Amino acid sequence: MSIQYIHLTTPTPREWAQIEQIYTESFLPAERDPFPVITEGVEHSSLMLLAAQNGADVIGLALVTPLLDIPVLFLPYLAIHSDYRGQGVGGGLFRFMIEWLTEEIDSTALVWEVEPAPPDDPTHNRSRRIRFYERSGADLIPMTNSYRMPNLETGIGALPLWLMWIPLRGERRPLEKSEVIAWVEAIYRTDYPDHMDLCAQIVEDIQKWEAPD
Repeated sequence: MSIQYIHLTTPTPREWAQIEQIYTESFLPAERDPFPVITEGVEHSSLMLLAAQNGADVIGLALVTPLLDIPVLFLPYLAIHSDYRGQGVGGGLFRFMIEWLTEEIDSTALVWEVEPAPPDDPTHNRSRRIRFYERSGADLIPMTNSYRMPNLETGIGALPLWLMWIPLRGERRPLEKSEVIAWVEAIYRTDYPDHMDLCAQIVEDIQKWEAPD
């Protein structure tokens, strides 16, 4: 297996078909934007597409977008083809993405959503996914334990998630509430602009959050 990691700016029709297959099999309908939103974002450069390739085949994808008004990037989607999971491809793509973003984009941090992990089951897929990111230098943001994203399939209700982040400039450090609130508001303005009422609820929860003793 000969894996390459690249910034893919103009996918071919065959590559788009592979990307759509990975995207559709990796995310629930409630978590997915319509695929034309993805293709248009890449074509218009509002989404950066980083890809893992095995020969001529796209086997992994990471989609990154700049957040409005702040020098922070958002990672809405990272996925590996099911045939290649557990073989180090995801870790390689994540490392490549961080190196590429650090070198090419003037931003201070990358932030993304993860599903909450069961507190008493370290072997659960969600727990393993969080540990995967932590091994790569990322941190959970504890004050986002009541974060939600809107249901993208129905527009009704919300999915409980957490936020994680990794610095692209400087060292890992504790985050201030005001900083996290700015990130949440920017995520919503950028990706979920029709759901600012939900954003306001999340911000209120963050403002009330207190670190455990």
